[in-house]
Amino acid sequence: MGLNMTSGYLLLAAAVLLSSNALLLNVTTDEVEIGKTKNVSLECIDNHIQPYISEVLMIRILKKDLVGWSSFAELRDRDTEVTPKRKDVLATANTSSIATSFLRLTWPVATDDIIGQYRCDVISLTSRGSVSWQKTLPTLISQKSDVTLMILNKIVEENKKDYLQQLQSLKETILENVTTTADENKRHCMQQKDDILRNVTAIVESLGVSFEDQLKVLSKTVDQNKRECPHQMLSQKRQILENVEAIMEQSKREFIQQEERILGNVTATAEKNKEDFVRQEERILSNVSSIVEKNKEELVKQTTEILANVTAIVEALEAGFERKLSDMKSQLQQPQSCADVTGLGHRPVVSNGMEVVCDTITDNGGWIVIQRRASADVDFFRGWADYKNGFGDRTGNFWFGLEKIHQLTNQGKYELRIDMKYKGKDYHATYNNFLLHGESENYKLQISGFSGNVQDNMKYNNGARFSTKDRDSNNCAKNDLGA
Repeated sequence: MGLNMTSGYLLLAAAVLLSSNALLLNVTTDEVEIGKTKNVSLECIDNHIQPYISEVLMIRILKKDLVGWSSFAELRDRDTEVTPKRKDVLATANTSSIATSFLRLTWPVATDDIIGQYRCDVISLTSRGSVSWQKTLPTLISQKSDVTLMILNKIVEENKKDYLQQLQSLKETILENVTTTADENKRHCMQQKDDILRNVTAIVESLGVSFEDQLKVLSKTVDQNKRECPHQMLSQKRQILENVEAIMEQSKREFIQQEERILGNVTATAEKNKEDFVRQEERILSNVSSIVEKNKEELVKQTTEILANVTAIVEALEAGFERKLSDMKSQLQQPQSCADVTGLGHRPVVSNGMEVVCDTITDNGGWIVIQRRASADVDFFRGWADYKNGFGDRTGNFWFGLEKIHQLTNQGKYELRIDMKYKGKDYHATYNNFLLHGESENYKLQISGFSGNVQDNMKYNNGARFSTKDRDSNNCAKNDLGA
């Protein structure tokens, strides 16, 4: 990269840094619900167009990602469509008119792609031939969240989990109680059976009855115990069922109480969330000023980002910058002489290194007016310095200046025309050759080639030196009270 290109980059960066920041990036809503919020728009617009901006070269909206800012959508010079085209995003823009330039992005329905930070840049060309880079402060689009619903779901899930654990524990307790009771009843019946057998044997032996009598007594005793043992089992079973029903009823009452506590907690949580939301909103509003100040500091520290964006600016300018600059220069370029002036009125003031008054009407135009004296508003009885440099009002009575007339007539061939009006009649005298020498010769006059509708009364001045009241070499100024 040569020295000239490096200097161009530095000048371009300087122009960018000096640009005013009058852009706005408006968003219809900065908090959206994915799949629900409709017609979300981002619009980049300049409400205060600077008078020196001559053309908009590029307008773009950037989005911040993990590596920094990148172009999300842009419209470059004389493009007809915004690039790149994105699915589910409608893009419209205009750069043909400075006053109505804008770039607008619209999401018909909010998608995941909409969430993030956005910024708008506008690159313009100024009437002075420099580059202006304007950018907005970042705008954030975030996802809306229902805090109350999230808390309710969390509370319900936690209570549901606790209730299922309680039911599981209750089930295990009931099964354990049933198993324990059954085992105890089994052991009790076996013990009763052993006790009965021992009692029968003792009774039979003590009575000394016959074997048949023993069998009868034994059968009677066994039958009696058969009737009593199932009755005891059934009673224990009923007791177990009653215990289970009591436990279930207690659990039902506890669940209802727990549900009432949940509803009470939900109401209290909703009220608390409402208060928290109000406080959060107040904190956000109070932090706006500090955020703005912080962003200002960040803008100052964005030297690296500016250098990165200079490359993008140069790319945007490469295609049409030289052509546009040439077009602008040709539009702003003043005519080379009064002969080139058209459509600017009777006596326009033009500048091409020297500011002159042109006469576009008299004798087909193209004349440089060196003196106009239509009234007595301006005093023409002046000294040498005034006549050398010029005086008066170019829109009224004035004298162009001897030095400037000398410089003009020494650049090429000039004619001199003198127009006068006397008693309502117009008179004129024309000299095809007109030259005024320099100050070292007291601006000596050289004229020839007379024509007109008056006598050639200027011929005796051919070769004469200029004189004023304070530099009167030929007593002309003193005798005629003029120059």
